[in-house]
Amino acid sequence: MKSPTIHLSQWQVTPVNRLDERGEFSSALERIRVLGSVFQTIYEWYGSPGIGKSELLKLLAEECHIASVPYALINFKTKPELQADAPTRGREEVNATGLIQGLLEGFGGLESKKVQDAIADYRSFSTDDKDIKQRQLKHSDMARAFVQFVGEVSKRDPVVLLFDETEFADQDLVTWLEEWVLNPLIQNGKCLIVWAGRRPQRWKRFEVRRRLRCQELKPFDNDDTVKLFKKNSTFPLEKFSEPVRRLTLGHPFADVVALRQLDYLAKEGKIPPLDQFSSIETNLIDGLVQEFVEAYAFKYVSNELATACRMLALVRQFDVIMLREILTKTLPSFAKYQREEFGGVLSSLRATQLVWWDDRRKGYALDHTLRHILGENIRRHQPDLYAQVNQIAIEIYRDWIKNAGDNRGVYIVEELYQQSCLNQVSSDSHSNKKASLAGLLEQRLQGYSQRDPDLRASALDRLYHELEGDSELPELIGKEKFEELLKKVRQVRAETQLK
Repeated sequence: MKSPTIHLSQWQVTPVNRLDERGEFSSALERIRVLGSVFQTIYEWYGSPGIGKSELLKLLAEECHIASVPYALINFKTKPELQADAPTRGREEVNATGLIQGLLEGFGGLESKKVQDAIADYRSFSTDDKDIKQRQLKHSDMARAFVQFVGEVSKRDPVVLLFDETEFADQDLVTWLEEWVLNPLIQNGKCLIVWAGRRPQRWKRFEVRRRLRCQELKPFDNDDTVKLFKKNSTFPLEKFSEPVRRLTLGHPFADVVALRQLDYLAKEGKIPPLDQFSSIETNLIDGLVQEFVEAYAFKYVSNELATACRMLALVRQFDVIMLREILTKTLPSFAKYQREEFGGVLSSLRATQLVWWDDRRKGYALDHTLRHILGENIRRHQPDLYAQVNQIAIEIYRDWIKNAGDNRGVYIVEELYQQSCLNQVSSDSHSNKKASLAGLLEQRLQGYSQRDPDLRASALDRLYHELEGDSELPELIGKEKFEELLKKVRQVRAETQLK
């Protein structure tokens, strides 16, 4: 299937969903008007690239417009002067000036001579030859003038400040913003702050954290995907919503990429029947990798880190040891790295905000949707590499299982997962690496040899809960085989109680 030549930016998308988030926001505005104030004044929504954060903020801005509520919207991605790589000389002060100016301009017809005078007063100071304390005083005067301006406006109406793509923001600037602007503004309960980024912000002040509602934006369910398809194509493509979701996991942007490809096929008269969807799966995945992963999610990621992400997409959790083993054995560019340098690689990956700590699996993980799409792409096009990475991970888990304490159950489940992935490789050269998951689990259960039956039962319970809570294994091996694994753990647990 040849990909369409138009860019996604040229493809107008009618939004769907986010009714709950919009409802919460509108309700808060109404309560301020009726009650005079609200306690919860900061709404933070986070999620992976393309999950719909910017679209949500556009919808919230529309809600403000409809309700005649004054608001300002700052998108850090579109303002280089507010980003971490802005000029370093007097960076915090310069960025803060631009931020206050941007917020003030965002209110449209509302102007404040006091704020403009405070900005001009600050800018009249040279960063070279004026007293630093005096400059800082002028700096704080600028923030106070803006806070006072918003306070005056909020006597008549609620006021909303919207901050989008905050992962691009300079963190020194965010600290200043929290201290001098957000914290004072939220105290009267009439100014709502909306903060959107890839990961939750680490707010420093307790006064801010206690008024915060932080939520992750979730992917679409099948009903929302059906709505997306119906509203954004003239062809009856909603019948493909369920198989598309198996590829995209309901990620909105990925859904749009897949829908665009299906729409193109429909226009060309090449759309297959639903029961032949598998004939276009590989091409759809290739399109997702090209337009969603490479051109969008990896747009601001270096080639080196993007290459590392592709390999790490084949494991569900990793630490610096697994990262080092996978990268040095699969990517020549990392083979020359010194052992101690991989800590820096991990830090750089975390800075992309595509990698975060998975508390359940006790390791770092690549964004779930990216991992799923990249994993499928590599399995289909590079089965030898796919098998190699899975084998590396299996060997590491086996070593960890030997020395594991409370995390033994986590590592056993991850070994089962990686083995189930390896079992999918169709290449004959890897047939000797396939293994029965039931047999593998039986071996691991023999390792639960604690003399104290209560300790053994407790450890088996932890393993059972880890296995039972795994949502990916049933999809890989089928519910029947998955239930067999659970049954084996239950049997050994029951035998322990009888001893």
